[in-house]
Amino acid sequence: MTFRLRLKYQRRALQTAWHSLGIFRLLGGANGRAGLLLAIIMLTAGYVWKTSQLSTGGFIAQKLEREIKEAGRAVQAMESEAAQLQSLTSIEERLQGTNLVAVTNIRYLKAAPLTALAGR
Repeated sequence: MTFRLRLKYQRRALQTAWHSLGIFRLLGGANGRAGLLLAIIMLTAGYVWKTSQLSTGGFIAQKLEREIKEAGRAVQAMESEAAQLQSLTSIEERLQGTNLVAVTNIRYLKAAPLTALAGR
């Protein structure tokens, strides 16, 4: 949910609360004006508090997105390194230091056909 959409829903919720309290009937006289001033102060404080929460949430989301990108780069680097280590030239280079002998003559054996008997 975008920041602008959240503010729209928040404003709509505040308007609904304002109208449901019946503030317009209570505005007559000094008590009504003091109540209106108190309501405005409370709504302003609530708006500032909610806006700061939303902006903090945006910073956290950006930080998590950066961490995801960094993890993706690390995965790509590891995959590249694994592919390099599994390449034939890399394996041959590592085998040169060992005392293994290369196979020159290969003979394959023919296997007898497998048969299965079911018995009781």
